[in-house]
Amino acid sequence: MSDWMSFGPAGSGPAEVSAPLPAGSATDVRTLAAATAAVLARFSAETPRIALPDADRPRTWILPVDEDLPASRYRAKLFVGAAADDGPAPMAIGVAGGDFPLVLDLDPADPRRLRCRFRREHVHETAARWLLHGVGVLLDLFARTPGAAIGTADLTTGEHPEPVLPGEAVPDWLDGEHTLHELIQRQVLAHPHATAVTAGDRSVSYRELGHAADVLAARLAARGCGPGSRVGLSFARSPLLIAAMFAVLKTGAAYVPLAPENPPARLRQIAEDAEVSLVLADSPLDLGTPTLVVDDGVWTDRAEPFLTAGTANDGAYLIYTSGSTGKPKGVVVAHRQICSLLDATRVFGFGFGRADSWALFHTYSWDFSVWEIFGCLTTGGRLVIVPAETARDARALHDLLSAQAVTVLNQTPSVFTQLAAVDADRAERLSVRWLIFSGEPLDMELMLKWFGRYPERRCRVINMYGITETTVACTWHPVTREAAAAGSRSVGRAVPGWRVDVVDDRGRRVPPGVPGEILLGGAGIVDGYHRRPELTAARFLGEPGARWYRTGDRGRVLPDGELEYLGRLDDQVKIRGHRVELGEIRAVLLAEPGVRAAAVVVRSRGTGAGAERLDGYVAGTGLDLPALDRRLREQLPGYLVPDTLTELDGLPVNANGKLDPARLPEPRAAGADLGLADAAEATELQLRVGELWAGALGRPIALDDDLFLTGGNSLLAFTIVDGIRKAGLGDLAVADLYRTRTVRGVAGILSPTAGS
Repeated sequence: MSDWMSFGPAGSGPAEVSAPLPAGSATDVRTLAAATAAVLARFSAETPRIALPDADRPRTWILPVDEDLPASRYRAKLFVGAAADDGPAPMAIGVAGGDFPLVLDLDPADPRRLRCRFRREHVHETAARWLLHGVGVLLDLFARTPGAAIGTADLTTGEHPEPVLPGEAVPDWLDGEHTLHELIQRQVLAHPHATAVTAGDRSVSYRELGHAADVLAARLAARGCGPGSRVGLSFARSPLLIAAMFAVLKTGAAYVPLAPENPPARLRQIAEDAEVSLVLADSPLDLGTPTLVVDDGVWTDRAEPFLTAGTANDGAYLIYTSGSTGKPKGVVVAHRQICSLLDATRVFGFGFGRADSWALFHTYSWDFSVWEIFGCLTTGGRLVIVPAETARDARALHDLLSAQAVTVLNQTPSVFTQLAAVDADRAERLSVRWLIFSGEPLDMELMLKWFGRYPERRCRVINMYGITETTVACTWHPVTREAAAAGSRSVGRAVPGWRVDVVDDRGRRVPPGVPGEILLGGAGIVDGYHRRPELTAARFLGEPGARWYRTGDRGRVLPDGELEYLGRLDDQVKIRGHRVELGEIRAVLLAEPGVRAAAVVVRSRGTGAGAERLDGYVAGTGLDLPALDRRLREQLPGYLVPDTLTELDGLPVNANGKLDPARLPEPRAAGADLGLADAAEATELQLRVGELWAGALGRPIALDDDLFLTGGNSLLAFTIVDGIRKAGLGDLAVADLYRTRTVRGVAGILSPTAGS
């Protein structure tokens, strides 16, 4: 059955609905069929197949629809180009009996009403009602404006059935007339001795945070930083990073994340494109831009209160995301937009406040960190910084969350899978009262297990859908035990002040159940991409201040008016929560000498966390794959580097000359010996560690293969460490695996008697 028919909870048995016919409309069977075919062509990519009465039995017709034809010509020509077929049809018109999921006819009790009979197992009542509404719109077009093209009919116009479509909703008014530093400064003045940031054994009060920010802001202003300028930040996760952010904002400038875990070439590219005037850093670095190194002296240096600058319309931060052309694209988000999101939490009723401790889990290069940092500090909470090593190790993370009594935790589903597994083995329960997801589809089976330990009255779960260009989040969905049991894929309703719409490939709003492209509008939509006018014109509709953003995401409206996410319309993918444009990786590969063709595809090595794998393929002359892999790592952040690189004589193509991904062979890892030739020299412990290692990677592994050059990532690292512990081979931290990186190295630090 077509998706548009069967969305929503299924029922059973026969049912019928009816709707009045438009005044003056024709009611003959072929006119009804013409109107219905035009509607079905909008609802589904398939050519409409409709059964009509023919002598003593229904006969199926294949009815191709040309939406550019005027209504009068379309109706006259439809059956001229139609073909009769003996195959099954999903619906019939004017047929008294037969086993069809849908039958349209005139209501015997009132011939001016159109009736739809259906089977609840196949058709949701909302779909049936909207089908009748759409047919009525086309019949009215035939009668009133026969010269208009049938494609101009708006199937969502008029007094339509429930639900109210998201695009019709009037967004809430939000108070975004603030700056982030203004809202944090309120907390500094109101609660100066409350703890603002915790990092290990170090805690910083709001007064201390404000003082350090004043020290740095004065130094930045003395170097000409102010409204309209951009300052790069290159810090490890620490209170200094937070003070530097606060300082940049106080000057009226915008901060640009230049996280040191990224390759220097990538950071230089971003600094140049962002037109960074100065870089604040906790250690010396050379990005071709003046750098001011910051140390712990800022906590005690003398400073006068800094007179803050900037308005709600000024940029607060400039964050870069993956770009399909090989060049990352920058997004400037204004104070007004992020402050509107923060005010939306008040409207929704999150109730964040001084009693909350937030975990800063994510890198500040990703805008999920914006939600964590400013959601906390603007409401007087305590920000608990999660060290990078701890973020990779679910057991260490659980220990930190428990010890610090974290109440607000934000996660991607893939990372949370491992944390939830650790939590299930612990007797103590966490203090988390808000668990918020974003970045990936949420596994509802996992949430059922979570609710078994953390009932909704103890911990509320929110699934957010958001994009950097729309300021972190644009919809949120309170996840309940009932929704988890139903396997819901809903991402909820628009954040207060935001707008959501779903349109077809011609930009027309679609009815509930019909898949289309998700458009986002409202308070959080940025004006465009930094220095990318052509890309801005392609992705943003309308004028600045009243933009709609074309997400490229596929979705549909559910019977209750919520939004369901259905994946992508293009080749953008999500890897561990990060948006990845495969074209960016391909462009970097093609820029390498000797590479004449390149492709990157996503494959899965299972269904668990970290199962997604990027496989790269290259064709060329004189290629050195290990060297090519090293150069990729010098230019791209880790999540964009292919897990494997395979050299081919040429890339397989289809009859149209396009890449045929299905014919790409299974990959081999860059620079890795995939054989088991060294098994003979391995000890029993090394063999057992190697089995766990290979099982996680889904491929053979040699003693000295580097995990992170053979398809490994932080999620798989934890899987290996956890497997070693459960097999009784010894106790190991994820950090140990990052240091040793090979089977031989890991076996060397385990207990000599482990596994004996």
